[in-house]
Parts: sequence; C-alpha cells; structure tokens
Amino acid sequence: MISRQEYAKWVEWATVNYLKIPKPMISDYDNWECRCSLGRYMYAAKNYEAAIPLLESVADIEDAPIELEHQSTFNAPVEMQVWGLHNLAMAIWFVHKDALLAYEYMKRAFLLSEKCEFYFHFVVRGQVWLNYLLFKAELGRRDEAEYETRERLDKIKLNRGNSLYFYGYAFLARMAMQDGNAEQAMNLFKQGLNAYNLEEQDLELLAEAHDYCDNTEAFRRVWHLTEEPYRLWDEMDN
Repeated sequence: MISRQEYAKWVEWATVNYLKIPKPMISDYDNWECRCSLGRYMYAAKNYEAAIPLLESVADIEDAPIELEHQSTFNAPVEMQVWGLHNLAMAIWFVHKDALLAYEYMKRAFLLSEKCEFYFHFVVRGQVWLNYLLFKAELGRRDEAEYETRERLDKIKLNRGNSLYFYGYAFLARMAMQDGNAEQAMNLFKQGLNAYNLEEQDLELLAEAHDYCDNTEAFRRVWHLTEEPYRLWDEMDN
C-alpha cells in the first residue's frame, strides 16, 4: 500500500503537472475511488510502476455493487473497478511480465464486466475480453481461449458497435499471425471490422494498409484500431 506522504506527492503531480486534474477527484487517500482515479491517471501517463500500488489497493476491496441506478452514471463504482483492474493487469505485464498475475486481475475485470447489464461510458468490454484472452493464451491455454472465442462469436449478433464481435475476431487474427499466417489474420481482422464504427481516419489507415502487398506489415498497421480506448461502442454487447 502506498504511503500517505507518497500519495500526496503524486496528487500534487497530477493536479499541477498532468492535465491539471481537479483535486477533489483524487485527493482522499482513504477513498478507493480516489486511489483508483489517481492510479488510472498514472497509467495513462505510462508511469506504470507508480500506478501498480495505487491500483493494487483497489483490487483489495470487494467487488463494487451492481445497481440499476448506475446505468446512466458516469464513473459508476463498478465501471471504475473494472477499469482499475484492467489497468492494473496491464501495468503488471508491462513492468514485471507476470502473465499469471496479470491474467488473474484481467479475468476478475472481465467477469465483473459480464455481470453488468448497463452501458459503460469509458470501459470497452471487448478490449477487456481481448486482453483476458491474450493472457490466457500467453499461459499456454491458447486452445481453450480460441474455443471460448469461437463459441461466443457464434452467439453474438453482428451489428455496428458491438465491441465483443470486433475484439473477438481481433484475438483470432492475432493468433493466426502468431502462426505465421498473415493472410488469414487479415481476413479475420476484416471480418471483425464489420462491427467497427469506422471514422475517416480509420478508412485512411485501412486504405494505406491495403496498399501493402505484405500482409504482415498491413496487419501491424491495422492492429492500431484495437488500441483506441475511447472509441464509441453501442452497448450492450451480446
């Protein structure tokens, strides 16, 4: 657990130097939502090592309650916890390369998100699912992850804005790339794009990637579309 003195130091950094964040959002050391918010800002600034102890303190609490009135609330506690757990898992991977611990936190984030039947304003459920699947594959459970993905994709309705559809195919595409099958990877990724709300810059990116005869380079370029954290998705995904 981070000390109060160190916490105050990072609060000062965030409010003065990083985007001038309103102090009340992060100042209360004893409030897990403030600690989570500060940890997320540290993560966004790519200060992963400093973010870990802040986000670990969030992981120590019980799962936030899932209440119907949260469905129209920005930063509802359950969404904040899913976001914090996701960022904690990724920070642990970036700093320590501990796939097992990262998987455990990502799994908790994914399962918690699955319990929610209301719109998330900031968290992309499909992105959480993708990282959960990637960590599972990293742990030698690739066959299980692929089976889970295909089984779910068979049940998902294809519509623009369904993040699970897009990220599910993105995972299968990534696995095809690992096998050295770049053509299959691009075909799978394009299938997932049927659910993607493409914007003008996305179309430019795809056109640029299409100009490459080398599917490996084309895939490297389009993978960027999986890393857009604030893309608008039409929840609920199912």
